[in-house]
Amino acid sequence: NLNGRMTFAQMGSMDLVGKLDFGFGSETIDDGVGDDDTASMMGVNLGIAGVIKPNDMNTIVLGVTPFGFDNNGTDDGTNTYSNTNIIVPSFNIGLESQVNNWLVVRAGIEQIYCMNSQVWDDGTNEVTVSAWNSNFGYNMGMGVMYKNFTLDFVFEEDFLHDGPNFITGQNTGNIAGEMMLKYKF
Repeated sequence: NLNGRMTFAQMGSMDLVGKLDFGFGSETIDDGVGDDDTASMMGVNLGIAGVIKPNDMNTIVLGVTPFGFDNNGTDDGTNTYSNTNIIVPSFNIGLESQVNNWLVVRAGIEQIYCMNSQVWDDGTNEVTVSAWNSNFGYNMGMGVMYKNFTLDFVFEEDFLHDGPNFITGQNTGNIAGEMMLKYKF
């Protein structure tokens, strides 16, 4: 995989940042019955974002990916499967705010429009299913800082939708889906 971000213009409180994500690869998977499976993937995404800093405490990101492509598939010698997505386009909005000297909160949303095509072939029959998809997603997170330590996490989507059940005490899952502990030297 090759992922790159580059600031190519600075205009007052806004930076224009370009992105390129490119990756490819394959691997052989031992399925334990003698006919190993092969999995492969390839993808590319091109995009641009405006990073706006209205003040020292807030950052706003407005991004668009006008084109993206990814393909992954498997082949076990008899059956093949391929999944292809063509993104035209996706939009991103993000906000990060320094609430005080120990707390940062952030939120982001993404709207992706893509053409999805899946192909199954068992050697005698080939089935293709294609559809236009519109996918919406969001993330919310926060960072808590104490001296040189930062505990940063993204809220789990199930927790944001369902939350803990205070009446029955049933656990609906984890509060955080991703977590990072950082120490600044």
